[in-house]
Amino acid sequence: MDFPTITEHEELIKELFNNAGADFSIEAHGDHVSINNFVGLPVHDIESSANTEQDVHINDSSGQFLAILCATSVAEKPYAINELSIPQLISFIFDVTNEQFGTSKNHTFKSHYLLVNKNFIDQYKNEYLESSALWGGFTHEIKRGKYKKQNKDITLPNQIFIPSLRHKADLAKAISASSGFDRFLKLYHQLELLFDVIFVSKIRSLPKENIEGFSTVIKDYQRKELDILKNILKDYTSNPSAILNIMKNCPPYIDVMDSVFQDNSKDGNPNAPDKSTTKWINFLSFLQGSDHTSSKAKELGLVQNPKDDQLEAYILQTAAYWIYRIRCSIAHNKIGEFIFNDSHEEFVVEIGERLIKEVIQQIFSNSQLKAILAH
Repeated sequence: MDFPTITEHEELIKELFNNAGADFSIEAHGDHVSINNFVGLPVHDIESSANTEQDVHINDSSGQFLAILCATSVAEKPYAINELSIPQLISFIFDVTNEQFGTSKNHTFKSHYLLVNKNFIDQYKNEYLESSALWGGFTHEIKRGKYKKQNKDITLPNQIFIPSLRHKADLAKAISASSGFDRFLKLYHQLELLFDVIFVSKIRSLPKENIEGFSTVIKDYQRKELDILKNILKDYTSNPSAILNIMKNCPPYIDVMDSVFQDNSKDGNPNAPDKSTTKWINFLSFLQGSDHTSSKAKELGLVQNPKDDQLEAYILQTAAYWIYRIRCSIAHNKIGEFIFNDSHEEFVVEIGERLIKEVIQQIFSNSQLKAILAH
């Protein structure tokens, strides 16, 4: 509530504070209102490792008390107003609207609050507010709403298996991920874990006298990450058409795809702009068209011969490149990488996540891989 609204309800507010064992005072300081010498600033997120059952005092380097972090928006639970602590009561006055006040015995807070001493508020806003996530583990920035996809019927895959206990644990982490970006990285971990698991399993399965076999497996393991990923898709995916069907959903996201895959192109791009300026454009035309045959792919210069196996190889190589480049753009904030912002979450969920989930499901349903891992 603002100053005039608070003063309008001042007698009832005083009663609340008296019942809690405290006096009540209010002052106006230009743009700020202080209650019992504290100015309330909304806190929109607190790091997950913080104990939100306790208030946290904030002091300067000399130990002088300056503010209280009051976690009041935990799981959006309603609080009984007559059971609120003094810091929670102060936060309540800043949080409640004029229309809400006095209409209920309970209150659900819209945010947490940092209660800042009125004499420190200007310095806090000028020197500390923007960096609170670093030194305090909380932020005043309003969280952007997470992208919500449309629910669709789910088709169970055939005979799917989980390769290791670590895969199982990381899949659980993917479900609890805070965003589509974080979830994609945790799903990518499913593929990264396979690099080592497959390597060890292949070594174990070789006869001790097979020196050439050892050499081949080690050479494969020492390849670049994208090359290893391409090999895994080539060896253990079984339905390139299903992967292509996901790629065909690209039209709404062509601008961001141009930026991620082409403007920031890297080695291993099957549609590298330095080799052909038209191949990428032709591939987008192929995806958006109605003819997805190998003959059409040959006509557009995507493959050399109109054979299904060439088109399938091209689709799998492109899928591996897309997955790898999305992963790099999320994980690496540096020059030479496309840097996603919140507005790109829809693309990551609708194209990236669907693509990597399809690939993982096909790999984890592969009987040949299951046999290799059984050794």
